[in-house]
Amino acid sequence: MVCATRNSETDAILRYAADLADVLGSERVRGFYVQPQRGVWTDRAAQPVGFDARTASGAVVMLHYNPFSWGRSGVAPGVVRFAAGLRRSGIPLALMAHECYVEPVGGAKTRLVHHWQRGQFTALARLANVCFASTAAWVARLQGAGARAVHLTPLPISSSLPDRRDAGDEVRRTLRRGDEFVVAAYGLNHPSRRMDLILASVARIGAERPVLFLDLGAGRREVSPMPGVRTLSPGWLADDELARHLAAADLFLAPFADGVSLRRTTLMAAMQHGLALVGTTGVNTDPELRASWPGLGPLVAVGDDAGFVAAAVVAAARSEADRDAAGRRAAALYAARFGWSSAVAQLDLGLEALAAPRRESRR
Repeated sequence: MVCATRNSETDAILRYAADLADVLGSERVRGFYVQPQRGVWTDRAAQPVGFDARTASGAVVMLHYNPFSWGRSGVAPGVVRFAAGLRRSGIPLALMAHECYVEPVGGAKTRLVHHWQRGQFTALARLANVCFASTAAWVARLQGAGARAVHLTPLPISSSLPDRRDAGDEVRRTLRRGDEFVVAAYGLNHPSRRMDLILASVARIGAERPVLFLDLGAGRREVSPMPGVRTLSPGWLADDELARHLAAADLFLAPFADGVSLRRTTLMAAMQHGLALVGTTGVNTDPELRASWPGLGPLVAVGDDAGFVAAAVVAAARSEADRDAAGRRAAALYAARFGWSSAVAQLDLGLEALAAPRRESRR
């Protein structure tokens, strides 16, 4: 399999594609990543930078797709020409839809971009031999686009961090002052996070007990002082150190503007590290995740801001034993359904479905 992406170096999609290739191993996948540089396409044949069709012969090309990763304003006709070229060459295409298209809200420009991106997405969906998506909602969009794939399913977006649950107690002892309760949030520089709800929740918990607020992820934020709350915002950390900090938390807050979903690597990392959770449910919350969540912590509807803050306070007030039990359930669910082994299993099913028609045609 050849994995094609075109993203910035810090893009989570590029990281996921690289991690997926590493998990599959060099014997099963030849990792191909279009590095960020000016000009996505090299010639009129619409080849991604560095792509050699000769090395792809006999392989499956996996295209990791977010429209904004492939063209300015998400307008990238070259990626459709590339997919069409693969079809003409008989090279199978596995489409992984990380994002689909912008919603038609706002001004005329946004609506125009939506229509262009939707047409682009539809063309790719119909050219792909196998389709995966990061959420059940995106699977529905692939179906609505008329995907003709032999296999169509969600593909888990697993944690990009090593599992450092073993370091949680040690790091907690190092970071805490006295009996501080450790609340963590991760990736707050992303617009999908409701930073206001996180801070409101931390402040309310801090009114009841001393709190250490771990603001994890790249970038440092200036957080106004809150009574009873000490904020630690270390900025960028190496993966191992970031995982160690995450494992030290007593509670993880995940108020996503569109609801918790399987495409959120930060949420997957929190589950991987066995943290008790408080999340939101919204339009992009996967049915499987919604059904499994009750044992992990409160899940509050998007828009119920007061309810989320109250739920966070209740979760913090639970006994340590109850929080630990919720964390164990989260870690078990991640390992069983959303970890890398599950991603590989789904990928194998897709490739097997792709191989079946070929075997039939040779009989």
